[in-house]
Amino acid sequence: MPILGAMQKQPFGAGAARAAMLVALACAALPAHAVLEYDEYLERAQKARQRGDWQDVAVNVAEAINHPDRPRKPGEWSDLNLDYGRAMGVLCQFNEAQMFLQRGLDIAQRGQASTARALYELGSLAAAEQKHALAAMHLTALLHAPAKADLAQLSALQWADARRKLAASLTALGKAEDAARWLGDGASSSPAGSAGITPYGTRCTAR
Repeated sequence: MPILGAMQKQPFGAGAARAAMLVALACAALPAHAVLEYDEYLERAQKARQRGDWQDVAVNVAEAINHPDRPRKPGEWSDLNLDYGRAMGVLCQFNEAQMFLQRGLDIAQRGQASTARALYELGSLAAAEQKHALAAMHLTALLHAPAKADLAQLSALQWADARRKLAASLTALGKAEDAARWLGDGASSSPAGSAGITPYGTRCTAR
């Protein structure tokens, strides 16, 4: 299976090259099998996500990233990297998660695509790791006057979840007044709780 040569040619620095290598190694570790169509890997990843098998999500998204028919549009390419980063984060592989989520943000920024999902995922990962200043930075960037195009990138549940996470991080940073404002906004605009959103760090595997 080819190493991600096309990915490594992208000017995203050493971190991105290591991210590409990690995906290539993950794919190389799999048993030999027939290569499926790109959309089939996405479908398998979605089904695995629905049944809560995040290891299988990661495997199939890695295959999609490595696929010759992977997307070229910045928004879709960003989302694919975010999908892998999210899966790795749920599996408690936080360094790899951070690498791919940041890569997704870089791709979106360079391609002038929406950064809403990348900021949400990066903020959520930081919150899970109790890196409250970093979480507040990403989530504030997300929630401060989002563009119309950004609104469709996340569900109402995710927007509310972002507000709750920002409020929690601000509280941890001693900014209770700011936290109360965001918590009030989140509580008034969408369903309570974050049911249906699998948190980062909840499906840990042996390292």
